[in-house]
Amino acid sequence: MKPQHLMAATALATMGYYREKKEEGGGPDPVLEAVAAIKQQILTNHDKMTEDLGKLKTDFGSNTKEHEKFKSEIDEKLTKNAENFASLKAMLDDLAQKSARSGAPVEKRKSLGQTIVQHADFGKFTGAKGEQVRLSIKLDPSQKSVTGLDASAGHLVEPTLAGVVQTPRRRMTVRGLIASARTNSDSVKFVRKTFTNNAAPQAGEGTAKAESDMTFTPATADVVTIAHFIRVSRQILGNAPALEGMLDVELRYGLAYKEELQLLLGSGATNNINGLVTAATAFARPAGVGQMAGVTPIDTLRVAALAGTVAEYFVDGFVMNPVNWALIELVKDTTGRHIIGNPNGEGAPRLWATPVVATNAMPAGNFLAGAFGQAAQVFDREDADVLMSGEDADNFTKNMVTILCEEQLTQAIYAPQALITGTFAAAKTALEAA
Repeated sequence: MKPQHLMAATALATMGYYREKKEEGGGPDPVLEAVAAIKQQILTNHDKMTEDLGKLKTDFGSNTKEHEKFKSEIDEKLTKNAENFASLKAMLDDLAQKSARSGAPVEKRKSLGQTIVQHADFGKFTGAKGEQVRLSIKLDPSQKSVTGLDASAGHLVEPTLAGVVQTPRRRMTVRGLIASARTNSDSVKFVRKTFTNNAAPQAGEGTAKAESDMTFTPATADVVTIAHFIRVSRQILGNAPALEGMLDVELRYGLAYKEELQLLLGSGATNNINGLVTAATAFARPAGVGQMAGVTPIDTLRVAALAGTVAEYFVDGFVMNPVNWALIELVKDTTGRHIIGNPNGEGAPRLWATPVVATNAMPAGNFLAGAFGQAAQVFDREDADVLMSGEDADNFTKNMVTILCEEQLTQAIYAPQALITGTFAAAKTALEAA
C-alpha cells in the first residue's frame, strides 16, 4: 500500500473511532480534531523530507557531471512527494467538510426565546420556590393563563413539535415616519413657538419701525406605559420550544401593535399618547383654491399637501388605509392604463413625489398628510422588557408564573399645523362646494 493510501486509511479508521466517541458525549468534534492533527503531522513530515532532499541535492548533486543523473532522480522524487502531499491534503480537507456536514456542531445565533429559557435565573421558575427576577430581554400580546391542560397548551407538549401556525402580522410603519430620542424622565417638556412676522419697509426717517411678535407656549408629553401579561404553569415552562414561540412572536408583536395605534390615533387623555391624527389640523380648502369638480382621492391628497405648503410645512408623507391606497392604484385612464405606476413595476409607493404609508392602523376612508420630520418626535424611556414572577396573586398556590411585558414611551407634537387629516368623503364635499 502506498504511503498516502495508508495515511488516508488511518484517517478514515480514526474518524470512525472518534465518531463513536462523539456519539457518547458532547464537546468539540473529535473527528475534526483528528483530521487537523493528521494534516499537521503530514505537513511536518513533508517539510522535513523536502529540506533533507534539498540539502542532499546541494551537497552531492552539484559538483560533477557524473551526478546529473542523481540530481534528476532527486528532482523527480521531490515533485512526486509534492504531488502526493497535495492529493492527501485534498482528501483530508474533503473528509473534514463531510464530517462538518454530517454532525459537527454549528454555532447559531440564539433567538430571543432561547436567550430567556437559557438565562441563569430561568430555572428558578421550575423549582420549588419562585422568585421575582428581571431579565433584561427586549420583548413584547396577551393570552389567558397557559397551562399543560388539554384545554390550554397541553397539546403542545409532544415529543416533536414541528411548529405553531402564527396569526396574521401587521407591518409596523408609522414609527418610521417620526424622529426618535430617549428620555429618563416620566414626562417630556417642550415649547411650541408662534411667530408673527410684521417685517415691512420703514415709513420714513424718524418713523417707528414694524414690530413682529413671537410667543412660546409650554407643553408636556407624559410618558405612557404599554403593557400586558400572561400566566404560565410551571409545568409548561419545561416545554421550551412552545415558550420560545410565545416570547419571540406574540409578546413583541403585541406591544408593537398597540404602540402603532397609540402613535397614530392615541387620544392624548390620561395614560394615552397624543396621536398624530388626534393632534393634526382638520383638512380645509386653502385660500386661493376655488370650487373643484369631480374630485378624486388623488386630488384630495394633493390639496392636503398644498395646505401644508401654505403653512410653510412641506409634506413628506401620506398615511392611509391599504384599501384606499389600492383604489388609488387601480384608477385607469381612458385607454385602460393605470395612472399610478405600473403593475409590473417595483419601488416604494409614492404619490405626487411623496412616500405613501398604507397601514391598517388608519381607519378606511381617512388620510393623514404631514411634514413628519418637523411635526413630532418619539421619546423612549424603556424599551420592551419582560418581568417573570412566581408570587403574583395566587401563583404560589396554583403553581403558576406571571410573565409581564411592558415598554414606556411618549410622543411630542411640536407643530400640529404640519399635520393635515380628514376623510376622503368630507374633503370631496368641501372641495366641490361653491
